[in-house]
Amino acid sequence: MRNDEFIRKIDNASEMVFSVNGERFTVCDENEKGISIAQWNMPDTERYFSSAEDLMNEYQIDGKPVKEWAESIRIEDYTGFDA
Repeated sequence: MRNDEFIRKIDNASEMVFSVNGERFTVCDENEKGISIAQWNMPDTERYFSSAEDLMNEYQIDGKPVKEWAESIRIEDYTGFDA
């Protein structure tokens, strides 16, 4: 998946689960708090971002920003406006 496609999915998601590099992550629209991302079933890893672009650039998976993993991302579950 290209970066712009994944950004669009994040922007339109109320909740999404994706996997990359053998790990699962959840992304949720938390309204006033922003967009949250965390490793699956690990709430202590949760971080909030004001935009999908910030999440792509700043959240790290195995030492690399999400944007560098975009082509390897597999969406497992998705609830959103464009589902």
